[in-house]
Amino acid sequence: MNRDEYNILFHKLELNLVAFKRLMDCDEEVLKLVNAAIEAERERIIAANAPEIEKVNVYIKALEDAVAAEREACAYLCDRIAEENRHVDEQAELCAFAIRERGAP
Repeated sequence: MNRDEYNILFHKLELNLVAFKRLMDCDEEVLKLVNAAIEAERERIIAANAPEIEKVNVYIKALEDAVAAEREACAYLCDRIAEENRHVDEQAELCAFAIRERGAP
């Protein structure tokens, strides 16, 4: 923040009302100003980076979808084993169930 932005924030928070207090008695007011300045900077940075954040969210969603598809493909293989090999069908079914459960919310 620049000096003008701090002055605007100072008056917006009505900290100018403590002008006649001793500086060492203004801890709460100074803390209020610092916290407000930090929040204003945080909002500015988030707004400036919103497009990048959205790109990351799209990328994360694509990765989650790919992992879910791979998990389902593995479970499908277990289902196929269960269908083709009746003597191991219970273990294969349990395997497919376990794989699918890993992705359950």
